[in-house]
Amino acid sequence: NADKQLARHRAVKLLRQKYDFITTSGDKTLFVYDETTGTYTTELAGLGVHSEIERGLSQHWSTHELNEVMSRLEQRSIIERRQFNGRQQFEDPHVCVRNGVLNLLSGELKPHSPDYYFIERVPVKYDPDADTSVYEQYFDDWTQREADKQTLIEMVGHTLVPDANERYKKFLILTGDADNGKSVFFRCVRTLLNGPDATEQNVSNVKLSKMATQRFSNDSVYGNMANVAGEIDGKKIRNTASLKDITGGDAVEIEPKGKESFFDTINSTMMFAANDPPILGERDKKAIASRIVPVNLPYSFVNNPTENDPFEKQRRPESELEDELLTEEALSGLLRLAVEGVQRLEDNSGDVSLPESPMKRLRRYERTADPMRQFGHKCLTNQDGDYVVKADVTTIYKEWATSQGHELGSSINQTLHGALQGMKDLNYTTSRPEPADYSGVDLPLRPWNERKRVISRVTLTEEGLEYAESAGIVERDDDDGENDADTDAEPPEYLSAGDVEASAAVSDREKVPPVRGTIMAMWENRYGKPVTELTDEDGSIDIQIEGFDSPELTPLSEGGTYELDGLRYRDPGDERPYYELRPTTGIERLDDTDADSDTDDDADGDSTETDTETTETTESPDSPETPQSSSDDTDTGEATADGGEIEPADDVDETDETDDETAEMLTP
Repeated sequence: NADKQLARHRAVKLLRQKYDFITTSGDKTLFVYDETTGTYTTELAGLGVHSEIERGLSQHWSTHELNEVMSRLEQRSIIERRQFNGRQQFEDPHVCVRNGVLNLLSGELKPHSPDYYFIERVPVKYDPDADTSVYEQYFDDWTQREADKQTLIEMVGHTLVPDANERYKKFLILTGDADNGKSVFFRCVRTLLNGPDATEQNVSNVKLSKMATQRFSNDSVYGNMANVAGEIDGKKIRNTASLKDITGGDAVEIEPKGKESFFDTINSTMMFAANDPPILGERDKKAIASRIVPVNLPYSFVNNPTENDPFEKQRRPESELEDELLTEEALSGLLRLAVEGVQRLEDNSGDVSLPESPMKRLRRYERTADPMRQFGHKCLTNQDGDYVVKADVTTIYKEWATSQGHELGSSINQTLHGALQGMKDLNYTTSRPEPADYSGVDLPLRPWNERKRVISRVTLTEEGLEYAESAGIVERDDDDGENDADTDAEPPEYLSAGDVEASAAVSDREKVPPVRGTIMAMWENRYGKPVTELTDEDGSIDIQIEGFDSPELTPLSEGGTYELDGLRYRDPGDERPYYELRPTTGIERLDDTDADSDTDDDADGDSTETDTETTETTESPDSPETPQSSSDDTDTGEATADGGEIEPADDVDETDETDDETAEMLTP
């Protein structure tokens, strides 16, 4: 036994003379220094440590002896994880690159050394004179504002900082339409951090919704230089505590599967992107506002850009992008830009180059994330003496949302007006004039010959009027006879499905007369849109249904006979023309009037109006001064226009059953 102890002691001594070992406190993980990369690794076998032990032990080798030697190696050079990546060896942040250890603030390059305890590296050569023109051009192509370009570069630099979230406390979220360059940008970030040959694993991919709900997600992110989630969905993120804690540099619980949990900071740069950005919960709004870095990429890269459309650009072939952006020379240029971005962060007290204040950044993001608020900002404005009927606002919103590609969820009327009432820069109050005929109001909307709930001191913007007109609720003045010469005869009351294509009344294809026919089948096309075929004995037309997630959710039923008023003609050029049914299209079922009663009630988005009138004027015999309340319960489960939920506002007039005085009391 004494001989074995002596042999083990000598084996450990010889190994320490040849290799540099460190062990982390707590979990006792053994690392060995790799002088070819300048970093420590747990892959001891890959560096020949196990082979060295096997050769040294020779005929005495066994698994037991191997474990004894490894256990002895773990007993010295014990360090805390906070000492990794030069965090306690240097005052300035440093990063390990292919050709040395780089001071991110001064640009000084030092030789690799085991004394710095790096476990992460960027496998790209740093060259202070590297050509940056390739990436400069692409950043210009992706962004519209110079501030957005500089901010993107600064957030790439953020990924290089070992204590990024403790030092700078920012996270990036890209917004914009599909094919706007965000996937290419993220691919460049991954390639920079992992290397052209993916020799490193420095990037995780955990979505924001998963971080909010799954306890093991922190372990997936921990130890990476960046977490890049390229496409996150638009559902509301109610719990943002994890995002707040991580980006604030707070110690969070990390729970590896099958192991004991521990607490440490996560300094991975959080990068997200979404065509349909999620709505963030209210609880941590102040902290999120100080950290969110929203950058809009407004351009779309397509094969055949529309002429005179400034926001469409020519798509580049994938192979061309790789040849230009992912070479070692180009990545050295990106690394140089990123280092300059870190230096700007430091000079600007940790803030990015966006000109907006933190709260304005958050509001700017929320307008993108919440289509209902975005609609409010674009289409409504306060104007003393004016008003808009709530039902008309709902109709205009449906038209706007459909044109923007937003899906329409349930409880649109209730959810929309709750969102509008919650806007800080729109004074939202309601009243009920008699009648709501728009007399004395400078709006050319169709009059209502009855009392309707209206939004007071609000009018439509120019954009709002455009969508009101396309929704068909703008009253037209035909008394001057200007259009009499354009048509030789009155348009027919309705057309059959087979008559539509041949009818002269459809010469202006944007305005299709009412069409009657039977729904024969419903399915989803290759774009995921519900489509159907309206037919009769003379022929048929194809109809694409906008604003609904699946055929089951549409207001049409197979085998039903309908009159559809307000279809839109669409000719994609390379495919068969079709007609578009929108949420504002009038739908009347001809073979079963009871089946569409719910649809008719909700057609103007103000279905409780008639019942409310009765409720307000009918008194209970037992309580003559108290109006009777409706027996119908209001559904409190709300949905955004894209299927995500929002929290119901306590002060929202959800059923229009509150009298004017109470409504004013509830108004913020």
